[in-house]
Amino acid sequence: MSKTSTFMAFVTLGTLIISAIHYYLWLRLVRDTGLMGSLKDLGTYALIALAVSFPTAVFERLVSSPGYHPVCQSGNRLLGSSHAGGHLQ
Repeated sequence: MSKTSTFMAFVTLGTLIISAIHYYLWLRLVRDTGLMGSLKDLGTYALIALAVSFPTAVFERLVSSPGYHPVCQSGNRLLGSSHAGGHLQ
């Protein structure tokens, strides 16, 4: 298996897992609580945005030039990992 196909399998599997988790969160936090109107819409859009952030960060990392990556940087800080060289920038 080539590096590209391994990477695409990782991204696909990761996106499916994250989407399933966010769907479960939506079921429990938005649909089952009986939120109405704009609160239901806000919860739905927030969970969609969070689910889309993983593939967006991966894609941004692939297509951008080396240096500062705002989406990756915020995700790395959130997870407590480093962006490059063992330290936070």
